[in-house]
Amino acid sequence: MSEVRKRNASPGDAANPSQQATSDRASEPTTANGMSAFEVLLSFVQLLCVLVFLGGLACAGSQATTGTYFFGEDKRVFSFVNSKLATWRGPLQLTADELSQFDGSDPAKPIYLALLGEVFDVSAGESYYGKEGGYRFFSGRDASRSFVTGDFKNDLVPWVDDFDEKELKSLVDWAKFFKTHETYFYVGTVDNPPAPKGFYEQKAKEAEEKKQKAEEKRRQRKEAEASKKQKELEEKMVQAAADGHAKQQKEKEK
Repeated sequence: MSEVRKRNASPGDAANPSQQATSDRASEPTTANGMSAFEVLLSFVQLLCVLVFLGGLACAGSQATTGTYFFGEDKRVFSFVNSKLATWRGPLQLTADELSQFDGSDPAKPIYLALLGEVFDVSAGESYYGKEGGYRFFSGRDASRSFVTGDFKNDLVPWVDDFDEKELKSLVDWAKFFKTHETYFYVGTVDNPPAPKGFYEQKAKEAEEKKQKAEEKRRQRKEAEASKKQKELEEKMVQAAADGHAKQQKEKEK
């Protein structure tokens, strides 16, 4: 049997704590400048905190002086951010009610409009599509029909099943305008409700009445022009007769 020999541990055999810590730090991965991964992460967090603080300070100053968070460029900033988010998250699928919330009345939300069921972010055009813009009636809805008819009171609706090829081409051209615009961008689709019962019949009736009124105006205009020409001709004949009579009188006097 082998004899088990016991040995008392001497104080020198125990690892020195400071040496152990140094050894542990030496074993940690370091960067080219000798910083450990933890120190790099800590520096990054500190820098991020400073940037957030400065950004918040700038936004607070802007809010105090201009009433906006980005010195009057809120919509442009939001539009840029939303364009990137739209790319990452994929297209939205909105209902008509959800789309109506993006009509430009809420400064914290982007401005959307829809055409042929496709939704576009037009926040960069706030001067046109915002609550004070001349085209604000397009915002927060699909108003495809009015893009062709020009009726911005009764035709701010999406239903165009009765349009002919020429009218549909006009709509496609408008959609292309928004798709290829430098600052507007596609964000998704809207699920429009079906047209109310009798909608197209009513529109056909209105179109026929409009056509008849236009024809009546053309007829009246032609009659007015013919009457004017007839009156001018009669006046010329009367003047010619008067001139002839005056000429005869002069010849008799001679």
